[in-house]
Amino acid sequence: MDHYTAFQWDHSALQFSPFAPCKIGCVMIENKSIQYDVGDFEGPLDLLLRLIQKHQVDIYDVSITEIIDQYLETIEKWEQDRMAVASEFIVMASRLIKIKSNKLLPSANENHEDEVDDEALLIRQLADYKQIKAASLAIEKRFEQKSGSVYRDPLYLPELSQKKWDPELKIKPENLGQTFDRLIRRYQEEHTYRNILRPEPDRYTVEHQEAVITRSLNECAEITFRNVIQYHEASEVTTSFFAVLELYKKGMLDMTQQQNFSEIQLKEKKGHDDQTQ
Repeated sequence: MDHYTAFQWDHSALQFSPFAPCKIGCVMIENKSIQYDVGDFEGPLDLLLRLIQKHQVDIYDVSITEIIDQYLETIEKWEQDRMAVASEFIVMASRLIKIKSNKLLPSANENHEDEVDDEALLIRQLADYKQIKAASLAIEKRFEQKSGSVYRDPLYLPELSQKKWDPELKIKPENLGQTFDRLIRRYQEEHTYRNILRPEPDRYTVEHQEAVITRSLNECAEITFRNVIQYHEASEVTTSFFAVLELYKKGMLDMTQQQNFSEIQLKEKKGHDDQTQ
């Protein structure tokens, strides 16, 4: 049967929906020793992609004319009573016939550039559909792998629920990493970065923040690490953190913490002035 007489219909009222699933009956179609189950195709692009994959070539390297012929042959072999149900496949068939006719009779086409673009658009749609299908299969595989997993709330783990903390916990520099990271996140959530009065980031130095902390301790017997931070810049928090470590290393201050992840209390170390003299 000739392709151009087999598909004589008015498809102006039909809308092309390449990604819409097609729910039709199962009809086994044999094409060059390959059987197709129509019910397995999600739409016309799925059928075109299957035909391209059969050739084991890249989408951009495939012969569009050959694929069009195979698509139309497959449509022709479907039972006539199934054609009205699979409207997406019929619309795609008419589109492919139009592309092929313009390739065979270019002189009769006044808008040849538009038809070339239509062919390129079809190739791009196939490439996009291939990526979407691969992504959906990957997501489905991950879902199957994780669907049987059950996660337990860490609050109910016995080793955590039985843990007791010293109310006067002494802080060591090597144990401040988690607290420092938590402070960074807290400042980023609570404060914006639109303060026009804030200093430039390169003005923050460890030496400058040491002086700020020392001056604050001279004015107040005890301060918190939060009191040291004025502008809530990430660079200010970082340099202030290292300044605290340097002052602790020099023996100029003590650090205490009431409980894990609570405020870090800074106190001027007693006897430091006598030692320096």
